[in-house]
Formats: sequence, structure tokens, C-alpha cells
Amino acid sequence: MDSMVCPGSIVSGGTVERSILRPSVRVNSYAEVRDSILYEGVLIGRYARVRRAIMDKDVQIPEGMRIGYDADEDRRHGLTVSENGIVAVPKGARFDTQPIVMKPHIGQQDVRARMLRSGADH
Repeated sequence: MDSMVCPGSIVSGGTVERSILRPSVRVNSYAEVRDSILYEGVLIGRYARVRRAIMDKDVQIPEGMRIGYDADEDRRHGLTVSENGIVAVPKGARFDTQPIVMKPHIGQQDVRARMLRSGADH
């Protein structure tokens, strides 16, 4: 592991390379984190793969999700991808666990407001 791992972080059977893990980060079994910065409270699920990402506090990446491998896929998840391919994941982001459609969770009121604006309620 050629990374900086702060006290309180756990790498439990996963792989971490050239990355910085702040306190209370957990990388679960078979997960991979490469060339990334993970802030406090980030959870990387089993078999998830993260590359060239900056994850703000309290992000949860579900089992099997990939971030930093396909810019179009990352944008479909609502993430920001720089011209150089760095992926920014906002504070507290949660993702659906469905393997086909993974989007950051948004509050029920936000969903209702969007539906009303689009006329989907009529």
C-alpha cells in the first residue's frame, strides 16, 4: 500500500494504491481504490472500484459500483468529471444499488417538485 491512511480507517481485504484516506474510511473486501482522495466517513462496498476520484465526507459507494472508469457513466450518476478525468463525488452522496441505474439519492420533496415541474403528475 503506497498510500496515506489516517488512523481510524479500515482496509478490510481491499486494495488501496496511491491514495489518501482520511479518518473513518472503510474499504471493504475485494474493493479497489486507486489515485483517489477519500474524506471522512466514506464507505466503499465490496467489489467496488474507484479510480481518480475525490470523494467528500460521508459518501457511500455500493457493492460492485465503478467510479472513474467511464466518464459518461459517471456523469449519468450525476457526478462531475474534470477535463483531466478526475471525478468529484459530493458530500453525503448515496447511490441506488441497482446495477443498471445508479444515481445519487435525492429527497422525496425534490422528486415531487421535479415531477410537478415536468408535468408528470397530470
